[in-house]
Amino acid sequence: MICNKTRKTVNLAVGYKEGESWRSRGWYSISPRGCETVVGGRLKLRYYYYYAENTDASLLWEGDYNFCIRDPEEFSILGDQNCERRGYLTQGFSEIDTKNAKSFTLDLTD
Repeated sequence: MICNKTRKTVNLAVGYKEGESWRSRGWYSISPRGCETVVGGRLKLRYYYYYAENTDASLLWEGDYNFCIRDPEEFSILGDQNCERRGYLTQGFSEIDTKNAKSFTLDLTD
């Protein structure tokens, strides 16, 4: 679960290992003080990845793990290589280490 502890709506994308490849999905719109379940059921992986920005892009949560995204359209993309050649954008995501927990909550703060 990812919670938005800021005063503005946040748009979020998530990335994770799917079989032998990587999957990225977005966008999840999370209202101020709201939460969104982005991975249903019990967590099966130790590491997940996310990118988020608020509606005016004054706050960004990004990192060093590249995934393919579409912006502003919704997307579900298999594979994290050759994004531009496939018609997508490359975006750096931050890593979440769940330490193999079955559930996990990340708070996005200003």
